[in-house]
Amino acid sequence: MRCLLPIVGPVSRLSELLRARGADVVEVQVGEIVPVPTEIPVGTEWVTVVSQNSVPELVRTLNARNCGCLRPKIAAVGGKTATALRSVGLTVDFLPSVATAEALRAELHRREPSARIFDFKGYENRPVPLVGTIDLADFTDVYFTCASSVDRLLQNARGATRCHAIGPSTSAALRRRGIAAVLEASEPTLEALADT
Repeated sequence: MRCLLPIVGPVSRLSELLRARGADVVEVQVGEIVPVPTEIPVGTEWVTVVSQNSVPELVRTLNARNCGCLRPKIAAVGGKTATALRSVGLTVDFLPSVATAEALRAELHRREPSARIFDFKGYENRPVPLVGTIDLADFTDVYFTCASSVDRLLQNARGATRCHAIGPSTSAALRRRGIAAVLEASEPTLEALADT
């Protein structure tokens, strides 16, 4: 099994998981994570965090705030993000029942309908230009971990192969590109994606 894995950043844990399952993995970098200074508006009661990539900038932002300000409560999208937040000493006050950004926002708004909520990102996923064209027929599978990777890879690809998506947003991006048969992970985790 020869897999193609578009990655954002220098190292992918998904590569390790696929190799452990016997796959020959070829990585192609389609993006990079760049910190973006982000200020939390005064009076914010809740901060939502939907990616582990947000954690370093959130720490910087919270440490730079005036000590007289109340620290907002933190809502994490899922267990991996919550673990990353806790590993730097932050308390996670809310987790949704399903690890998606949509569920996080909807459930938090139901729980705290009048609260001032700020969606904290703190980074930008910048594209890395691909050189040449990739023939997807050279691979048995392509694994996508985000919608931006779908667009960046497929604009420089030809042919077809089996596509795997980490979750609904990534599957929707594949369908917009005309790929109807998508194997979607049972839950939005790298482990579940590798299991597809």
